[in-house]
Amino acid sequence: MTQRIFLAFLIALLVRLAPAWAEGSFRTTPPLPPIEYTEPYNVQGFWWGSPANSEPGWGLGISHQGSTLLVTWLAYDADGNPVWHVAPNVAWNKYSATYRGRLYQTTGAAFSDVPWSAAKVKMTDVGEVVLWFGADSQGSFQYTLSGSGGITATKPITRYVFESRAASCAWTTDSPYHEPNYTDTWWHAPYGSVGGWGLNVAHQDDVVFATWFTFKADGTGEWIAMPDAIRVARGTYAGTLYRMQGPPLRPGKWDASKVTATPVGTAMLNFPDPDYGTFTYTLDGVTQSRDIGRYSLVWPPTDCE
Repeated sequence: MTQRIFLAFLIALLVRLAPAWAEGSFRTTPPLPPIEYTEPYNVQGFWWGSPANSEPGWGLGISHQGSTLLVTWLAYDADGNPVWHVAPNVAWNKYSATYRGRLYQTTGAAFSDVPWSAAKVKMTDVGEVVLWFGADSQGSFQYTLSGSGGITATKPITRYVFESRAASCAWTTDSPYHEPNYTDTWWHAPYGSVGGWGLNVAHQDDVVFATWFTFKADGTGEWIAMPDAIRVARGTYAGTLYRMQGPPLRPGKWDASKVTATPVGTAMLNFPDPDYGTFTYTLDGVTQSRDIGRYSLVWPPTDCE
């Protein structure tokens, strides 16, 4: 008798649930939650001193992927020559709401070497960076340099806007469906074939602002600016290259009167694909072309528009 009652109950339950199964609406487990990040902002792009135009001549190129930043710091040495540092793994800490990572100074083969040898790239740990962002376009950059008596300073920073607006960037797992925006860190393609140098690209409207961090003939690092590359065709931007000079970035007031820009060549960026392109330049009388691709750090990447 008990078995018949149980069997009748089971049949009734199956009849009740069968329509849901047929319609595909019956779930045996709850849905997986979407990927969420505790960081409030995606900060990919180029940043400089805040308020805007208060400290022209130096800046930070930031690539934001997952919960990690790749930061290139463009500044000047004690003699006023352009020098760059890189923090390749600046990680988010949700407890302090900051990004923190080691800072390196890099030497390598001269930009003009063919073939270019990544084996000559040497990275020296010179300190630490801490970045905090209190709004989509406002933050702070704290750096500690182990040399020169252990200098520590904090600078307010903001996004560099040179056209109607800065690019809007967000994490994505899909290919962009809109007109490609090239705001990112780019390096030699194919991926991983050559390390040590790259391009910070900020793309706004029909203008590209690019900074090329590379090496001089003696192997020391320098960076070259292309501040106003104009769209000349679909996915193609051309402009003048400048070698910068300026005051060393130290605690205290920034002396903008010491910033100079000297034309030293021309360059063209061509992007036949949203993730790959060519960088053709004439610098100090040397003309070359390099294949480039977006720098892949961690998943997911960032898409800008």
